Amino acid sequence: MVSRLENTIKTLRNTLNHAKANCPMDLMELTEIGCQLTQVEVSVPGIRGQLLDMDSLGTWKEYFQDFRGIFKTLTKRNKKMKDIQTSVLRIIEAEHERQVLMRVEEEHGILNALGMGHVGNIGLVRRRRPGNVDALPEHM
Repeated sequence: MVSRLENTIKTLRNTLNHAKANCPMDLMELTEIGCQLTQVEVSVPGIRGQLLDMDSLGTWKEYFQDFRGIFKTLTKRNKKMKDIQTSVLRIIEAEHERQVLMRVEEEHGILNALGMGHVGNIGLVRRRRPGNVDALPEHM
């Protein structure tokens, strides 16, 4: 259980580092998310210690109560990790969308400079390929 959480933290840390490197406009928000991830990461040794302490419990009732508490803690941490992951992936996707829109604007600027601004949504026209029956004809 704990090793799965540790693996998720490691994967999410890598994703977060990728986002920090590629989404400079969201660096402040990503730093705050990094703090949240660190808080979850810091709690892992305590959870591992609780699991080790369970070996010394005397009765099944004590064991069950402690295990239930640990399970609730793990469930909360996993939910937090999912929330963090969603936030980071949304930031990455927003940055990707921003970059695509910038390229579209740049291409439209080039077309306008060449006097071809009247072509319109040229990027939406797909070229016909052999075997591609649903492609639009080139002259549209």
